[in-house]
Amino acid sequence: MYTLAEPMATLIYISAELWGSIMLSYLYLSYLNESCTFRQHSRFIPPLFILINFALFTSALVTSAMRYFITKLKNKTRTKLLMMSEIFFLEGIMVLGVLLCKYYLEKRVLNTPLFIPRRMERSRRPKPRLSMKESFNIMKKSKFLISMCGIVFFFNVMANLLETVYKLGIKESATQRNMEASEYSAKLNNYDQYITSLVVIGLNLTSFSNITNTMGWLFTSLISPSVAIFGVVFILGLGTYNSATEENSFSFINSMFSGRTAFYTLENYGGMLVMAGIKIFKYTSFDVTKEKISMRIEERYRPKFKSIYDGIFNKVGKSGGSVYSIMANAVFKDISPRGIAPITLLFSSGFIFVWIILLFYLGANYNKSINNQKPIEIDLFNEEDEEESEKEEGEIKEGERINERPKETEKVKKIVL
Repeated sequence: MYTLAEPMATLIYISAELWGSIMLSYLYLSYLNESCTFRQHSRFIPPLFILINFALFTSALVTSAMRYFITKLKNKTRTKLLMMSEIFFLEGIMVLGVLLCKYYLEKRVLNTPLFIPRRMERSRRPKPRLSMKESFNIMKKSKFLISMCGIVFFFNVMANLLETVYKLGIKESATQRNMEASEYSAKLNNYDQYITSLVVIGLNLTSFSNITNTMGWLFTSLISPSVAIFGVVFILGLGTYNSATEENSFSFINSMFSGRTAFYTLENYGGMLVMAGIKIFKYTSFDVTKEKISMRIEERYRPKFKSIYDGIFNKVGKSGGSVYSIMANAVFKDISPRGIAPITLLFSSGFIFVWIILLFYLGANYNKSINNQKPIEIDLFNEEDEEESEKEEGEIKEGERINERPKETEKVKKIVL
């Protein structure tokens, strides 16, 4: 209903979501994947997340300033509109700056080779490449790709479900206290921004940024589902209890807690800390391990694999949580969306269980790749597909050997980071 009532706000929100995904996942992280070695990539990720969260901290400061001025200019509509217009104008200038950086990276950085053999020159004949159709045929048969899609999907589903229940709790709490829900929600979101940005910057400035190297890929990757488990118990548990005190849950739960005191402050502020924790460990755990294992994928598969699990399933996971909420509301019409938290808890437990199983599988493959110093195996489902993939790989390597010819030695500038 909000989408239909506010089409312009919806368009801006969708554009912001797409812009963030395209800039971070498709462009910058793809540039790192293609331009850096595995060790260089590992060193560049912490500074990248520091910059991202410095921007988030700046956003928190701007949000605080906006809330202050909007309160001061409560009865001055024209002045508020001018202020908001100026902010959007400045954001447009920053977007143009990002596009200029993108142009510079493409024209000046990516076109400059870092490592070139001294006595070898590539032939003008194009080397054999997999077509898009052949790549998708391999993708849908790969256990590894399915597992990567699974962990991205479950992370986003869980984050979406918990955030939905958390925000419904904020709305109900504001109603019970005769407060404006938008202002109360903006205040908690502002606190969330400060906590997330400062903690992520702090962790990336400490030895925690090397936790994958010291404690292992599997240990680091299990941090996010562990936080999700705590979030499920805390947010959904308190959501069930408080909705039951309002008699907005299932009848047998309402009878158990009817007349009890609701803990709105604990639900709201505790939920805000849990959601901040999910975002913190997204940057310092989930994204780090996802990018590290992505760097172990063979180069001919990596861009297309990333476009599947980072591009498609990232959004499918977010929309999956929303679809669940819509379906649950349609089935349980007489119960508050927060009141069906017990059902959500059961689904969430299943999601986290499968998520952890997939992480153990990926962790074993990652360790095998590191120990053998080889690209990670995409693990095809049957032997025929595996033989076909090996044959194609052999043809590509043979084509590279045929197309390379020795030439006179030339001096080449080598950049070492």
